Amino acid sequence: MHNQRPHLTHRENFELFVTRVDDLSGMRIISNQGLLMSGWSVSLKNGQAAMFSATKPDEEDLRSYLLAFRKFTLKNEPTNVEFVHGLCNKYFRNDVLKGHIRECQQGWKDLCTRGRIKLNINGNAVSPEHIADLVINGHYFHDDFEKTEELNLYNSHSTILVKQEFISFVADATRIIARTGHTIKTALREGAVKT
Repeated sequence: MHNQRPHLTHRENFELFVTRVDDLSGMRIISNQGLLMSGWSVSLKNGQAAMFSATKPDEEDLRSYLLAFRKFTLKNEPTNVEFVHGLCNKYFRNDVLKGHIRECQQGWKDLCTRGRIKLNINGNAVSPEHIADLVINGHYFHDDFEKTEELNLYNSHSTILVKQEFISFVADATRIIARTGHTIKTALREGAVKT
């Protein structure tokens, strides 16, 4: 694993980002709505225990998707969404497109710190970004013992909520990534990128 982002021009970086967004949008989990249609519900009836139900994507589709998705979240990747937002603010010449990027930045910031639900486990607030890191790096792609232990602790208390918060994070992040990619495509097409 490399520790440094490869040196690309800002235009090359934008083109790579757009290519990776196109890769994401072409994946089966997106085309069959398996990611974006997931959700959960709680049913309460008098005198009965609460019933939780959830719809979630196919596990193999999700694992495959996360392999491509994580390129947008890893800090040293040229397609890291926060890094790319910074490049857009620096090199876009069109204020309207910069405004779209600022909205994406704010959406990303909100997504990473506040999710659809507020998870508080053992008296500690747990951010959606942290849950995503635990699931991706403690379950799917690495054998990080500390992350796996922490994830197991959270799952022992509220498995359905942790899993759904993770799926919600990935789905909402995908929407922000797609909007960022669309804005970059527009900027490149309209010649709104500084040379």
